[in-house]
Amino acid sequence: HVVLDNVTQKNIFVNGLKAIIDEYQFDGVDIDFEGGSMNFNAGGLRDISYAGISAYPRLKNVVDACKELKAYYGPGFLLTAAPETQYVQGGYSTYNDTFGSFLPIIQNLRNELDLLAVQLYNTGGENGLDGQYYGSAKKANMVTALTDMIIKGYNIATTGMRFDGLPASKVLIALPACPSAAGSGFITPAEGINAMHYLRTGTTFTGRTYTMQSGGPYPSLRGLMTWSVNWDASSCGNSSELSKAYAVYFASQAAAKMLSLDKIEAKSSTVAYFKNDALSVSNETEDIAQVDVFNTIGQALVSHKNIQNNKEILIQNRNFTTKQLFVVIVTDRAGNKKSFKVMNFLN
Repeated sequence: HVVLDNVTQKNIFVNGLKAIIDEYQFDGVDIDFEGGSMNFNAGGLRDISYAGISAYPRLKNVVDACKELKAYYGPGFLLTAAPETQYVQGGYSTYNDTFGSFLPIIQNLRNELDLLAVQLYNTGGENGLDGQYYGSAKKANMVTALTDMIIKGYNIATTGMRFDGLPASKVLIALPACPSAAGSGFITPAEGINAMHYLRTGTTFTGRTYTMQSGGPYPSLRGLMTWSVNWDASSCGNSSELSKAYAVYFASQAAAKMLSLDKIEAKSSTVAYFKNDALSVSNETEDIAQVDVFNTIGQALVSHKNIQNNKEILIQNRNFTTKQLFVVIVTDRAGNKKSFKVMNFLN
């Protein structure tokens, strides 16, 4: 169990993670606390703000540890979480040292957290925002109900506190790859895609009983997390059925956007590449107005306005010191845009 009772223990935890991250050049940390690690001795919490959690050291130290890691490594460093439903959606009905115990963590890390993937498997189910109980037997309706409430937010039981929800762009639907991967929660790729498509577009599906609350649909819903790619590739019959099906779905959704982007890029003659850990961008015909750099989950890392009247610029940034793939959007003076996927190989 991870228990951070005081600042000394928090510092040991942070420094230990830094050592591992630096040695192996990891891109981030996933908070997958379970069991005793989720008991922050904060069942009496009645103020979910940062000031409020300060009276509960185990809670505050976990939040502080994650904030320190994110600040130390910068915006390109990923902070994700994969809690069980009882620690998140369970707080809608009951709040104590177990049910809803992760909600103060999410609330106070809402700016630092990049992705949240609540495990919609190995769970008996939870109540949705419509007051109905959604267990794993309800399949696609469970997925829609429990995902909707993470984005919409909700009052935490009878505490007077409120979980504000997260932007859909930070939310993943988490499902098992096949029946043998988890004790419950498996739904076929077709059912999962129906649920996801309803959440993203509002398109209904056969057997739908749950209706999104006001605010949906959520076209920026991030996507899918599965337990796990290894189950999908081998233990589920060696067919990769789940990943293939969702890949087709995501590709079909992205097609229109890619076609639009291709039209924008058609008249551009821009080149982008890394040179000695700096991003080199040049255009043969037009002056460069702006360069925006994102990581692969869409986080903005750099927004560089070129105040010089030239066709070539060199950009240096802390995020470029690790080997990773970047998405680079270049805008020239004429307003033309071109996107690139550029890998820094740290030659």
